[in-house]
Amino acid sequence: MISKPLSKFAHVALWTVVSFVTGAAMTRFINLRAEAIPDWLADSVRSALDALGYQAVGVESIIDGSLLATFSACWFFAAVMLCTSLLLTGQFLRRRLSLLACAVAMFAAAYSVAYQLHEAVTAPGGPRWLHDRLTTPFGGESNSLQTVYLLILFITCWLGVLLAVLAVRAAMCRYRASSCRDVGHS
Repeated sequence: MISKPLSKFAHVALWTVVSFVTGAAMTRFINLRAEAIPDWLADSVRSALDALGYQAVGVESIIDGSLLATFSACWFFAAVMLCTSLLLTGQFLRRRLSLLACAVAMFAAAYSVAYQLHEAVTAPGGPRWLHDRLTTPFGGESNSLQTVYLLILFITCWLGVLLAVLAVRAAMCRYRASSCRDVGHS
């Protein structure tokens, strides 16, 4: 009787740890590629610290706050993506560790694809104009939306990998169904 709740608790704890680690990896991806903290994020952190009653807000506090805000957003989106992949791949992967391995593999593939896409766009001779247009849409502060751009790039790549996994699964099911039908007609 006690093993089922512990099993469910362990399962939830494991997925929470995995979402935390993937959120941390997404934050690392963004912070390594973002050139600076955008003014809007620094102003938001400064306002939040002022509202909490902190006197003399220093640069370190703003950097820490922006890192925490970026991590919070990444952890949220990592949890959403992991739950989405759990729901969509859980139909054909029955074992919990298989689901976890599939989710981690999709995350690693998305990380690699997002890295390659970002490097291709920002490379010398590459379509740098596209990157500049996406990160400064209204001619304002340079790279004001780079953090958001990198987060959306990563999530889009993760969704692309998830769709690719589902398409391969559908093709495998279709092939298996047609081969069973061929054997039955022989």
